[in-house]
Amino acid sequence: MRAARYYGAEDVRIEDLPDRSVTRDEVKVNVEWCGICGTDKMVYSYDMPYDTPLTIGHECSGVVAEVGEDITHVKVGDRVVIRPTFPCGKCNACLNGPRNLCENLIPYGIHGDYGAFAESTIVPGEAVFFLPENIPFDVAALTEPIGVGLHALRISQFKPGDDVAVIGGGAIGLLFVSLLSAFSASKIILITRTESKRKLAEKLGATLTIDPISQDCVDEVINYTNGGVSMAFDMVGAQDTLAQCVTMLKPRGQVVVAGGLHYNTAVPYDLMTKELNILGSMCTLDEVPRVLDLLAAGKIRTEGIVTKKVYLDDVVEEGLKTFLNDSTQIKILVTPKKENL
Repeated sequence: MRAARYYGAEDVRIEDLPDRSVTRDEVKVNVEWCGICGTDKMVYSYDMPYDTPLTIGHECSGVVAEVGEDITHVKVGDRVVIRPTFPCGKCNACLNGPRNLCENLIPYGIHGDYGAFAESTIVPGEAVFFLPENIPFDVAALTEPIGVGLHALRISQFKPGDDVAVIGGGAIGLLFVSLLSAFSASKIILITRTESKRKLAEKLGATLTIDPISQDCVDEVINYTNGGVSMAFDMVGAQDTLAQCVTMLKPRGQVVVAGGLHYNTAVPYDLMTKELNILGSMCTLDEVPRVLDLLAAGKIRTEGIVTKKVYLDDVVEEGLKTFLNDSTQIKILVTPKKENL
C-alpha cells in the first residue's frame, strides 16, 4: 500500500507499507479523495513533536474494503466518509459530554500508519459514515471542514437574522459563509486578503467582502452594519484577528474562535466595556451526519472551493508546496487513483 509518510520538516516520502487486516471494530477504506488542510501545511513545514514516520492526511472519502466482525452499520462496497477525530470513549468528556473534548482524543492523520494520503486507510468503525449516492466523492472530502464550521455555529449564540463577520478566507471560512447563508444570517461579511477568495465568497452568500490590507476592516464592518455585528467568527487564530473581532462587535456580542491557535493573546479592553463573550470551538465530531444531510439536500454551496486535484505521488510538489506558496489555493484534493484525475 502506497502512502505519504511524514519524517520531519519538509520531508514527506511516498512509501510502500504492508497491508494488514482489520480488528473486530475497525473498517478499511479504499481512498478516493483526501483534502489538504492547514494542519497538513503546518505539519509539513515544521518538525512536529510526533512519533515518526507517520502517514498524513485526514479529510477523506472512499469505499469500504473490509469490515471487522463487530461492524454492522456499513459493509464492503459502501461509499463512506471518515470523521478525523477518534474519542477514547472512557474519559469524563466521552462519558458525560462533550465528546469532542475527549481527554485522549486521537487526531487522525498525525498519528501512526493510517492517515488518508494513501491507497487505503484503517480507522475505528465509529468514525465511518455512509455517504449518500448524490454526494460526489470530491465534495464528500469537504465534510470535515464544513463540520468545523457547523460545530462553531451550533455551539454559538447565533440566530437567524444576525449580522455576522468572518475573518479568514480559507476553505473553512468560505464554507462557513455558505453555512451562514443556508442558516439565514442577515448581513454576512467575509474579511480576507486574497481577491479571488473575496469574489468566491460573494458567490457563496457574502453580502460584503473586505480586504484587510487596503481597508480598515473594523470601520468597514461598523459602518456597514450601523454599529457592529452580533457575531464574529475568527477562522485565522491570531492576536490581531481576535482583537479585530472583539472591536467590531455590538455590545454583548460574541466572538467564536474556530481556527488556528492563540498563544499569549491579549484580551482587548472591549471585552469588559461591552460585556462581550469569547467562545472557543474545538474541531467537529457529532456534526458529520448533519453535514451529509445538508450536502445531500443541496443546502451548502461548495462550487469553487476545490481549486486543484493531484495524484498521490505528486502530493509534495503539486500539493503541499503549491498550497504553501499560492495564496489563491483554497482546497487541494489528493487521490491515489489516476483515473480520478
